[in-house]
Amino acid sequence: MPNVDSDDPPPTPASTDASQRPGLPLDSLAHRLLEARLLRRLVGDEGQLVKVDRFVIERELGAGGMGTIYSAWDEQLQRRVALKFLHQTGTDAASEQRLFREAQALAQLSHPNVVPIFDVGRHEGRVWLAMEHIPGQTLRDWAKERPRSQAERLEAWMAAGRGLAGIHAAGLVHRDIKPANVMLGEDGRVRIVDFGLVRIANASGPGSSETGLSTAAGWAEGLTEPDRFVGTPAYAAPEQLTGEVIDARSDQFSFCVSLWEALCGRRPSRARGPDGRPERNEGERLPARIHRALSRGLALAPQDRFEDMHALLAALAPPRRRWLVPSVVGSGAALLGLAIGMMALREPAAVVVDPCAQAGAKVDETWTAQSLQPLRATLSEPAIERTQALLDGWVEGWRHAARETCEDVHVRQQRSPESLDRRGVCLDRRLAGLTALRAAIDSGQLTKDEQLVAWLGELEDPRDCLSESVLGSNIEAVAPAHADEVAQVRRDLVRVQLDRDRQSFAARIAEAKQLLSRARVLDWPPLRGEAALALGRLHTIAGDGAAARLRLGEALDAGDRVHDLELQAHAWSALNQVERLVELDVERARWARERHAAVFMVFEPSPRQRAQLVADQGMTQELAGELEEAESSLREALALLEREGPTAAWEQATVLRNLGNLLVYSGRATEGRGLFDRARDLELGAPLEPQARRPAPSEAARALDEGIAMIAAGDPEAAVAQLQRTLTTATQAHGPRSELVARVHVALTAAYDYLGQTDMVRMHAELADSISMEALGPSHPLRVDVLSAVGVSAYHDGRTADAVLAFERALQLVRRVKPADSIAVALAEHNLADALHRDGQDEHAEPLLGHAVPILERQLGSADPRVTDARALHQRLRSTTAQGPRP
Repeated sequence: MPNVDSDDPPPTPASTDASQRPGLPLDSLAHRLLEARLLRRLVGDEGQLVKVDRFVIERELGAGGMGTIYSAWDEQLQRRVALKFLHQTGTDAASEQRLFREAQALAQLSHPNVVPIFDVGRHEGRVWLAMEHIPGQTLRDWAKERPRSQAERLEAWMAAGRGLAGIHAAGLVHRDIKPANVMLGEDGRVRIVDFGLVRIANASGPGSSETGLSTAAGWAEGLTEPDRFVGTPAYAAPEQLTGEVIDARSDQFSFCVSLWEALCGRRPSRARGPDGRPERNEGERLPARIHRALSRGLALAPQDRFEDMHALLAALAPPRRRWLVPSVVGSGAALLGLAIGMMALREPAAVVVDPCAQAGAKVDETWTAQSLQPLRATLSEPAIERTQALLDGWVEGWRHAARETCEDVHVRQQRSPESLDRRGVCLDRRLAGLTALRAAIDSGQLTKDEQLVAWLGELEDPRDCLSESVLGSNIEAVAPAHADEVAQVRRDLVRVQLDRDRQSFAARIAEAKQLLSRARVLDWPPLRGEAALALGRLHTIAGDGAAARLRLGEALDAGDRVHDLELQAHAWSALNQVERLVELDVERARWARERHAAVFMVFEPSPRQRAQLVADQGMTQELAGELEEAESSLREALALLEREGPTAAWEQATVLRNLGNLLVYSGRATEGRGLFDRARDLELGAPLEPQARRPAPSEAARALDEGIAMIAAGDPEAAVAQLQRTLTTATQAHGPRSELVARVHVALTAAYDYLGQTDMVRMHAELADSISMEALGPSHPLRVDVLSAVGVSAYHDGRTADAVLAFERALQLVRRVKPADSIAVALAEHNLADALHRDGQDEHAEPLLGHAVPILERQLGSADPRVTDARALHQRLRSTTAQGPRP
């Protein structure tokens, strides 16, 4: 993020020699970094780390007229930052104090389009800022990378403008807005950077105005003298060039110069026409609306510019387009003229035109009574009849919500026209699922009841679009020129999440990435958020927590940008899944769940949304080892959904499966299997309704859960048959070297161990080990189960030392990802203690069981076989250790 620009004034001898500049000591950091680098190169000596406060300096990123930036590592918070050292403009203590005060003011600023300041401090007479380190490129480099449309360039600079408005709202002025000081991060977010010239605007002092712009009296405590120029001349306002007092309107001028350059390829002429506007260079083409706005922002006199950045951005924004406004409303003037002319001839009965007659046209074009006809050749008649009834109800619900949306504005006049956009976006989001289902049916893709169930489960209730939460967003309708492409991307997003049988998992992720790229180009926040959410969910299923977090963060940013609360709630719930299922991080899972709950402080959740929140809480409690609390939460979620009746059957099935897994894990395998049976009845039986809130787990994942339940219930033969079928399905869907396949091999190890078939135990343990190492690496939480399987295999083969080593590694890893009093830790301790006992190391085994047995008794009950085994071994160890070591 260097403050370097080709239009900066050339350096002078006085500015290049730090020793001759007042108030600028020699940069000892650069000298120390160079010295350390030479030591490493010449003698391999790492030497002392170059540190400032808690930051380890890594390398210089760039330098400019007002500071030097280094890449640094924050040892306290374990993250990389950009550390900028600001040059002082004076030599006295007061100058340094003013600069420090400006830095502190910056640290209070929080805006999505402004790089955040984490900390400020002093070092060797210079003030420093610790900022977010943003991988990405400047808007100047982004514009040069490939051809960009005017719409893309305008939207990027509009985002920068919102950040600049946030800076001004905090009482600050940037003073060096230009393309090199605006970054586009790899996450797709635009941020204003480089605060070397920022100063406080004393808006509350003498001469302040209601707009927050300061007069000369209000700048008395500024950083630099009024007659000293700072900034970049090519982008500076006239009053900045002449050393006069500057304020937020000076930033506005620089912003307009930058945007003009972005749209036209060159900066505006300094010459002015008779109307006072900048004269256009040959070949420059700007829409009249944008030219008018930029011309006013480039006015020579500050008072002739816009009153603030918000007003400028409003003038630059594309005209609003309304959703679901029938053509009859748009031609109201013509209709009125026709009616008056007719009345002059005769007086017929009054004709009342229904302005919302076409409100349901979109869904009627998508779905008809014959839409299910292609399924009759492959699916049972009862399944088709049930689906027809369900979808007829869904379509009627969509039609009702669309008409209510229209009538609230054009008939009852209870809502503003903006509500058409906001509710319309919600309804279009629902319609994408139905459209994708219709395409899957027409293509012959759905050949099994289970496939149809998964697609039905993707449909969300259109009646939710009438809730107040939707009206609280700032979403505008998609531009008509992009409407068809947005609809297509949405349909493809549904398909890529559900098309499990025709595409490999790797192919689905690759396609989802392409869809996200298309959504980024369109840069309509709801679509971008939905695409990032879909890809994040796929990464979660693949076990790639880092990639999932990145994409879900992008979805949250998109939702925050337009206050899309529904999207934010989905993304926080998905992030909770990442932390629970992939990372096994209790604290981060709790944090995501709390952020999810915070969304509902803004609006009242529907019963299904509340059930999802409670279910997430239950699964997080299970991860923390709070099994009783987890069971209570999951049963509460189930009760909420059961009160909703058959319309929430799909979500009931999901909660039943989670509760069943919990019971199996707690030693209540028979009861858990009963819940799995109930879940399958709901998914395939008559009560099914299409109201799920997220894509279903894959058939292989569901079958794996059921196979594990069979093992726990003492039916290993059935488990082996189930898991062998699951292995085939998982290999076809996810590939032979995937995480899910490794999990199936672990389960098969347990099943064959139950049957005493040691050769099969060894084979599947080795396969689980090699596949998980390749797919996940040595430290993934799944490795706990894999290492346990490897240890069991070695134990049965009589390779006691190998068993001890595997169980030790499993215990080390599980202690990193699970609480000390969890069942997982206690079971790992029991395994290791058993192997140590066989190896003659009773003195090391006894303390492990001393810790494990009370936990197992408390969590599983004294009658559980695992508890009785551990307790018996502990009693033997206590007696033998009391007698001394074995000979």
